[in-house]
Amino acid sequence: MLSLAEPRLNLDGTVTEMSAQQEQVAAMLDTLYIRLAEVTGREVDEIRGDARRRRFFTVAEAVSYGLIEAEATAEPRRPGR
Repeated sequence: MLSLAEPRLNLDGTVTEMSAQQEQVAAMLDTLYIRLAEVTGREVDEIRGDARRRRFFTVAEAVSYGLIEAEATAEPRRPGR
């Protein structure tokens, strides 16, 4: 399972410091959502909404959404190789 979720933060300091921290986090999230929209071909608001709801994806759903390209299959490693 893959989770698309906004980070949970604890802000501390003065009101001014917390306000600045909150603005910085909001700007970073906007940048993240814009980049995810570019990669996935989805709307920024759709991605933001899914993250706020903490949406979970199976591998197939994540591929369909555009978060990952494809499920990788790997052979088990053998000792000594």
